[in-house]
Amino acid sequence: MVKKENQRIALTKKLLQEGLLQLLEVKSLDKISVTELCRESGINRATFYNHYNSPQELLNDIENRITSSLKGIIGLPKTADEVIRQVEQVCEFFHQNSRTILILHNCHADEDITEILYDLNQNFQYYRMNDKFTRTMDQTNLNLVSIFFYTGCYNIILHWLKNDLQKSPKEIADLMVRLATENFIQ
Repeated sequence: MVKKENQRIALTKKLLQEGLLQLLEVKSLDKISVTELCRESGINRATFYNHYNSPQELLNDIENRITSSLKGIIGLPKTADEVIRQVEQVCEFFHQNSRTILILHNCHADEDITEILYDLNQNFQYYRMNDKFTRTMDQTNLNLVSIFFYTGCYNIILHWLKNDLQKSPKEIADLMVRLATENFIQ
């Protein structure tokens, strides 16, 4: 009985999440009413309020789901090759979830996602294969370089997804790894 109830709750939340994502494709969050969301999702208002207090809370739940999945990909790597594999897996994840990622970005609800990418970048910077560029930097400059790389990589991913560029997740990952490991400033 409990399992069936959990499946019902999961289905209800999935319907609400999908309904919100569909509405967010055409209007901003502040213009979406609970009534409209329930109509789009095929769920009644009482059921909505059993799970969420507002569309914003539902959006937060969507971001938490994406964030949890990303955290499952990124662990503490032991080698630079493991970090490269994680970059490839992250790019694949973004590709598979591009619609949701872009909606979260458009709603400015991707802060936790960017923090995870920052952590991945920190792992990568630790295992840089060519450290001539960073060897003489103090910690403040190293942090600035890290911010530069992760924001640049995130924007590469967003541009790739928004413009449906004909590049595979592996090609995007390879580009980002190359940017992070090669010294283009001679």
